[in-house]
Amino acid sequence: LREVYEHAYGVYGRLVAAGVARELARCVMPVGAYTEFYWTVNARALMNFLSLRNSEMAQREIRRYAEACERFFAERMPVTYEAFVASGRLSP
Repeated sequence: LREVYEHAYGVYGRLVAAGVARELARCVMPVGAYTEFYWTVNARALMNFLSLRNSEMAQREIRRYAEACERFFAERMPVTYEAFVASGRLSP
């Protein structure tokens, strides 16, 4: 198992060295290479994130994450979310 992880990490390093974005090069890493994080954000910063990352211009992977964040935002802060949508999805 260790050999597999070391090989994958070597391939990852070569991809990054070749100019592939790190977030895309990570696709060669085994599923067991787990990443976990906590994100704290205020409403204004969340709206800024959504306006940038839940758009056609964003990479598919980050857009999927932004879509999930937007659903959470709409459920938890419906009045603020409606104001965000009414403003053309621009953060204040």
